Amino acid sequence: MIFRRGAVSIAAVAAALVAAYGAVIGFRSGNMVTPSAARSRLDSAPPLPKVSITLLGRAADIRGVNVPTASITGDQPESFQIGHPSLISLTVPGRKEFSLPVKTAFVNTMMDVNAKTGVVMDVDLLPLQESVPFGDAVAELHRLLLAMEITPDAQMQKYLDNLPNDSGHFVYRTGVELNAAVKFMVAFRPDGKGGWFLVLTFGAIGDVSRAVWDTPFSAKSNPAMKEKGEQPDRGSSKN
Repeated sequence: MIFRRGAVSIAAVAAALVAAYGAVIGFRSGNMVTPSAARSRLDSAPPLPKVSITLLGRAADIRGVNVPTASITGDQPESFQIGHPSLISLTVPGRKEFSLPVKTAFVNTMMDVNAKTGVVMDVDLLPLQESVPFGDAVAELHRLLLAMEITPDAQMQKYLDNLPNDSGHFVYRTGVELNAAVKFMVAFRPDGKGGWFLVLTFGAIGDVSRAVWDTPFSAKSNPAMKEKGEQPDRGSSKN
């Protein structure tokens, strides 16, 4: 998850999310399965409810799940969880829409200082239904990269090529900028019992991201505000 200035304590939120990941996934020692076995279970299960999300879109436009009022209004930085298996349909600026079945997901919102409404800044997806061996988690990531048509850059590819066949209790992170507005990140997280899961994050970056929360910057980059002679509300800027 990406944390920005003005949000609650990074350490506190990170601790809460790590606890939530473990609780939601429900890892149990000796209960690891392969990704293909997990997908087979999904194929034989009832259809997953569809949740539609647009990165940098209005939180009010999210469909298929109840969105907290604080996320819709954007009164404060907010993170909410989609706490049940879902088919996430994600639209990312500059790329075509794709769908991904997940065990759970977290949506992070912030107020757009121009529109005065909550917008989606980051989406964290946990695609593995159960814990898997480290090598299987790496193989699943490669499968998902192909499915989502994401090509690692040289730095990310080198990182993936040098991952160990098995690993200890470390968190491995890497990522790639998809375009000037969006970065894709992946984390391999241990469950503490020998299993691993993936966290895939799509996050807003750069000037597009800054224009959402930084009023003075938004005024400079918004010709319409300049023409109207509007003065930025400095009380809402993030310093």
